Amino acid sequence: MSESTLLKQIASLDNLKLAFNYAKDGAKRFFIPDLVRHQDYTHSSKRLLSELRNKLLQRQYRPKVPLEVEVPKSGLATRPGTVIDFEDFIVLYAIINVIADEIDKDLPDNVYSCRVIPKEKRKTDRLFEDRDISLLPIEQRKEIKQFEDWYNAWPAFDQKMKEYILNEGYHFLATTDITAYFENINHEVLKSTLISCIGSPDHYPVNLLVDILGQWTVLPPQGNRVDRGIPQGNDISSYLGNVYLIPLDRVLTKIEQEHGIKYLRYMDDVKILAKTKNDARRALFVLNRELRGLHLNVQTAKTDIYTDPELFSYIHDERFEQLSPIVDDIQKNAQAGKLTRQECEEYEAKLKVYLKQIPRKLKSKDVRLFKRLLTALTLIKSRSAIYRCFSAMEDTPALTDKIVKYFKGFHQGEKIPENVLSFVKNHDEIFEYQIARFVEIYRYKNHLPTSLEATLYRYATDVKMHWSIRANCLMALSYFQLSARNMIRLWNLFNEELNYQVKRAMLLCFLNANLQRREEAIRQAMFDTDTRVTFFAKFLNDILHDNKTQRYEIENLFRIDVHMFIDESYKLLLLRESSNLGIIETLLKNLRKLNLTDYPNHIRHRIEQTKRYLEGRMENIKKAKDE
Repeated sequence: MSESTLLKQIASLDNLKLAFNYAKDGAKRFFIPDLVRHQDYTHSSKRLLSELRNKLLQRQYRPKVPLEVEVPKSGLATRPGTVIDFEDFIVLYAIINVIADEIDKDLPDNVYSCRVIPKEKRKTDRLFEDRDISLLPIEQRKEIKQFEDWYNAWPAFDQKMKEYILNEGYHFLATTDITAYFENINHEVLKSTLISCIGSPDHYPVNLLVDILGQWTVLPPQGNRVDRGIPQGNDISSYLGNVYLIPLDRVLTKIEQEHGIKYLRYMDDVKILAKTKNDARRALFVLNRELRGLHLNVQTAKTDIYTDPELFSYIHDERFEQLSPIVDDIQKNAQAGKLTRQECEEYEAKLKVYLKQIPRKLKSKDVRLFKRLLTALTLIKSRSAIYRCFSAMEDTPALTDKIVKYFKGFHQGEKIPENVLSFVKNHDEIFEYQIARFVEIYRYKNHLPTSLEATLYRYATDVKMHWSIRANCLMALSYFQLSARNMIRLWNLFNEELNYQVKRAMLLCFLNANLQRREEAIRQAMFDTDTRVTFFAKFLNDILHDNKTQRYEIENLFRIDVHMFIDESYKLLLLRESSNLGIIETLLKNLRKLNLTDYPNHIRHRIEQTKRYLEGRMENIKKAKDE
């Protein structure tokens, strides 16, 4: 591939549009989800992609520093995570989308993670002809996926390992554990591997990719960046982490051919199977030597060779294998919309059997089983695991994401909101990440504890608090009618705030203020020095004043599910100010069709308040016409 060809492909509008869609879906898996799911970027995508294209072609694109967040894992340890700038995320996908097919050729068949779907199976023909906006409907986004689903590839990897052991006589399994794998990925080694795979003389795209990674690295106390480390929590890191071990693949594939071993890899999970202990030892020595050459360290305590009978125990978890078909069946029926109340009760009875088998003190296999159970219990809206989740909140912080998603499913009841508030009030004893995530559940609760608003406001206005806590507390506060005093203090903080996520969340709070303060906040934010704030302010301003945007938002607002409507209900506060009578009538007509019992009290109040406001406006307009 020539120098000009590679960059032109990366910077083409079709490729950038595709990258935008990948980034929009990939951003859902950020450790701290975006407050408005990057709808402001979608709204301005035409301008955004045009500017990105010009910057890339002129080789003038400059990455931004991401926001850091420490995410709890097993025990009381943490892993470094980031919230990546969305433009950087688009650029990374644009680069990888073009080079992925070439890189995939260097991955042997026994590597299962992050594999590219063959081009003939990707439905990309005439993708963007019917729409100006870059975001495609969810159904089309599923069709254009370039990489296999994370979960779908893992069972195949696991099943292949078991086949070699149970059916083909490979009774020795060599394994090792890489210490802090993602944190120790060396950027220069990764760059060298990427360049060797793509076969292009133009190194600018790879240099830019590595330059963006350099912004991700956590600064040590001395302040000098180190050229290693990729924080987890996004698909780009997973993909690059997979590519990083290609040199290891090459060596172990050669050993496989020469000595009859079987080599399997899923990300940094490496399995070497052999028919003799000597073959297993020889391969393990090579594995450890190659990993050190990649600047990676192995945990000697977790480097071992398993054989019968301990091998069977290592690969087999009877509880999980019996549970998985039940969960798969629930997921299949839920996606098809076929879960009846009776079926949910029958599934719940089956799941309770496995719930009873999980000890209070969770070990690694128990955590895996509990996660699987929570997936199923969330889908059938069963409360069976609520009390187990209360204890796991403190004992097993790594379950935070799963528990938050589970808790969000229950609008009724006082136990969850009261217990969660008691939990987050102990902010000196729990992870910041946990506070930020658990605060999210109050958007969906009927019962809001009496001290909730004061707690949220205290955290939101404490500049020493982590940005993710402040942003999510402000998002929750945007559903409250703040006092004039608190609104003034928030306004003063808004003018001084530097974090763009916090500032965007503050704008949501100002939507509850009087129209003058609301418009002043939006107008001021449109001239902010941070484009990420101006993008959001322009989005809000267009919902407030632009008829085309208003029609588009009304159409979409009433097609989404209950949870998404709750998240996007702030738009009602803007749409109701439309000067267009047709838009007012359409909005009112749609609001009257809603089944209010589906929504928590504060959203019902917002809906009813908007209906009364619109009815009053329509009456005034009619009176003015009669006069």
